Amino acid sequence: MDKHNSYTFLQKIQSPTPTLWAILFVCLLPLLTFVLYANSLHNSFQLDDFIGWVPFAKTLSLQKDLQHILVVGGTRVVVLLSFVLGYSLHGDWLPGYHLINMAAHAISSIGVFFLTRRLYLVLAKNNHSASHSTYFAVAAALLFATHPIQTQPVNYISQRLALFAGLFYIWSTYFYLLFRDTKIQMKRFIFGTIAGLLALLAFFSKENAFSLPVLWLMLETIQTTLDTKRSVQKIALWLTASFLVVFLIYIQRFGLDSVFSPKVTPLGETVAAYNYLLTQVEVIPKYLQLLVFPTDLSIDYYFPVVTTVFSIKFLLSLTTLLLTIYLALFFYKKDKVISFGIIWFFITLAVESSFIPIADVIFEHRVYLPSVGFVFVLAHLLSKLFSNTTKPWLMRTILLALILASYSFLTVQRNKVWSTQALIWQDVVNKFPLSPRAHYNLGFALAGEQDFPGATYHFGKTIELLPNHSKALNALGYLTIISGDHERAVQLLTAAVELEPENQLYRENLDIAMIEKLRAEK
Repeated sequence: MDKHNSYTFLQKIQSPTPTLWAILFVCLLPLLTFVLYANSLHNSFQLDDFIGWVPFAKTLSLQKDLQHILVVGGTRVVVLLSFVLGYSLHGDWLPGYHLINMAAHAISSIGVFFLTRRLYLVLAKNNHSASHSTYFAVAAALLFATHPIQTQPVNYISQRLALFAGLFYIWSTYFYLLFRDTKIQMKRFIFGTIAGLLALLAFFSKENAFSLPVLWLMLETIQTTLDTKRSVQKIALWLTASFLVVFLIYIQRFGLDSVFSPKVTPLGETVAAYNYLLTQVEVIPKYLQLLVFPTDLSIDYYFPVVTTVFSIKFLLSLTTLLLTIYLALFFYKKDKVISFGIIWFFITLAVESSFIPIADVIFEHRVYLPSVGFVFVLAHLLSKLFSNTTKPWLMRTILLALILASYSFLTVQRNKVWSTQALIWQDVVNKFPLSPRAHYNLGFALAGEQDFPGATYHFGKTIELLPNHSKALNALGYLTIISGDHERAVQLLTAAVELEPENQLYRENLDIAMIEKLRAEK
């Protein structure tokens, strides 16, 4: 290939208009997702997969129970419908659940490609050459698809919530940009309608999507130079009204008192709005660390509630947050691509990492949508590296390939840990030996595998770390009945009943222990 033809080829694949090369890449994304997650098709259910909507959906029928589904589903009805429809198609076949989650992730990754390509063309105006848009979009989509932190929402069946919310959020924003940038009325109507419908699907998938109007409002703010002041004010008013409507729906659904009422964490701590906000000051830098160095992932974290601002960890975390926000402001005029990536991260995380108390203060799947902002910034930085070298695209591609190879390796390895309940919770115990929930869930998993000595040890460890853990007291009491130590069984089960007097199962187990004790005494 001569120099002229080589230049023409590079122009084509970097062109902002759709190309055959870009379409081919989009078609390969689902294949890449399947290859990465092929070893997870038979991975076990985890956590509320056993007690939440996954088993509940088996009792429902779209034809007979549609009204009931709509009422019970509330602001997450789209995902409940997917479980009901999915069960009607694949039944109890475990890979069926995983394939739907994998498909959602693949479609989200495709959405990241189109969204970042469009965003780059919008945000890079007057700052950078738009010829980088395709490379930028390809890099962002691949980084998003392969990043190991995505293993939690993909493997954790119930977190189809995060996957669906992310999918509709990403595609809705893409069509909003198409609506925003076209002047043809028919296209504006079509793109606007699609964006609105996808936004509704996002709102009724998971509550973190309620930040969507705020994100669009930020997009309008960034693009003010492209519109008249009157147009911007009109759209800003409409988006603000949309956010208020969405917020009112949320409050109506859950009730104001319920939304802001204190919650009890897995560590037995009470977390109110103030403490939750302080805790998130430490949680958000942890999310950033996991995005940058995804080598210490966990289904569960030992993260005590923050009760004071006078600690080294809190002050360092606060400094990290303030520095990140400063970078967003610093780059706002110089490089809107970096600025908006940081803004995306914080806005999409705001619902779950602000002042609305949630019992679990940290979960990896909450970073699924915010991670788009991270890959947005990382891809942009990659596209700017090696600008002074003779072959910048080759050097960037090599570096990107190395990052993707490491991400892919970590993702495949992480999938293996999700294969059974015992493996995933042993992983948590190894990383957080002071976590009572980790020990309890490992004990529960080992009991299911008939490893009663192992289960006994971990239930005992749970009680040692959290003496009022009623479930562990009951489980250990039942195992102690089997081992023949009826005196101790009565003590343990009595303590469980005192904590939960209305629990019929605990009372029945206590009756059995007392009967066995009387028999042994005779």
